[in-house]
Amino acid sequence: MTPASPGIPPTGRRGLSDAEAAGRRARGLGNDVEISSGRTYVQILRENAFTPVNVLLGAIAVLLVVLGLLGDAAVTAVLVVVNVVVGVFQETRAKRSLDRLSVLTRPTATVMRDGAERVVDPREVVLGDLVIVRLGDQLLLDGRLVDGAMEVDESLLTGEADRIPKRAGDEVLSGSFCVSGMATYEATRVGADSFANQLTAGARAFREDRTLIQHDVARVMRAMSLLVAVTAVPVAIALVARYGTLPPIETARA
Repeated sequence: MTPASPGIPPTGRRGLSDAEAAGRRARGLGNDVEISSGRTYVQILRENAFTPVNVLLGAIAVLLVVLGLLGDAAVTAVLVVVNVVVGVFQETRAKRSLDRLSVLTRPTATVMRDGAERVVDPREVVLGDLVIVRLGDQLLLDGRLVDGAMEVDESLLTGEADRIPKRAGDEVLSGSFCVSGMATYEATRVGADSFANQLTAGARAFREDRTLIQHDVARVMRAMSLLVAVTAVPVAIALVARYGTLPPIETARA
C-alpha cells in the first residue's frame, strides 16, 4: 500500500483499522473475485474436439481402420486434427487478448484506513471500507455516500450518458465514473456481489451464437451421426457373415 496525495474529503470518519480490514477479509468479506475472461484452455480443447462433425469423422475413421483401409482412415483423422487445431488456435488467441485486456485495465482504490488515506489494490478493499472518489475515478464497489457530493456517469451500466448527482445517503454502483466533485462512500457490496462484477460475469459468459445455416448443418450432422451409429453394427455383422473368410481390405472392396 502507498500513501495517496493530499486532499482527503472532509469527514469525521477514520475508516477501518488494518486489523479490522484483515479480520473482515479473513471472514470472506473482501473484494476477492476473479472474473473469468472466457473458457479455460481445457474447455476450449474439449468443445472443439467433440463437435458433431469431428465425432462423425472420428467414427468413420474407426470404421475404416476396422475394415483395413488405413490410408483412408489416416486422411479422415487428419481432417479431424485440422478442425481441432484451427478452432483451438482461433479461440486461444481471443482468450489471451481478453486476459491481457483485463490486466491492463485493472485500477486502484483509495480508502481511509486508521484515519489516513491509502491507495490499495481493489482486492484489498473489504465490506465497510470508506472509499474516496475524485474526478475521473471509477467506482469499484457498490456503496452509500457518507460525505461529499459528486456527479456520476452510469453509461457503462445503463447506456444513458446523463450526469447523475449523488449526495450523502445516495446509493452508488460499481462501474460508474465520477465526472465532477469528490465524495466518500461506504462499501456495501463487494466481490461477486457488486453490480459491476455481476454484469461483467454475465457479459463474459461464453455464448455460441450460430446462424440459421449453422443450426441446419448441425442438425444434419447429428442425424448422420445417429444413422452411422445405428447402421454400423448391423453392416459390420452382415459383412463378417458374408465375407468372414476374406481379409478386411477385400471385404471393403467386395
